[in-house]
Amino acid sequence: AILAMAVMLAVVVYGQSRFQNFVPYLLFIEVVGVILFVLIGISGIASGKQFLVNIGAISLLNIVIGLKVFAGLVLMYLFLNKWELKK
Repeated sequence: AILAMAVMLAVVVYGQSRFQNFVPYLLFIEVVGVILFVLIGISGIASGKQFLVNIGAISLLNIVIGLKVFAGLVLMYLFLNKWELKK
């Protein structure tokens, strides 16, 4: 959330047009985050335990969820800011 706020402030300072090129990369981070979350969960099932029971993957899950939250917040801000400018 802190990194997302830094990007939001940069959008306010430098303008929306400079950051539209990053939208495909942010969408890619969103998709990869979901896929990694599911794969880590399935690895717990594959090891004979329950979904997301793999204790060694907690730090990896924190990183994946953090990147997904970052990408989601920035994407929402960019789309809402673009919508507001069109009004």
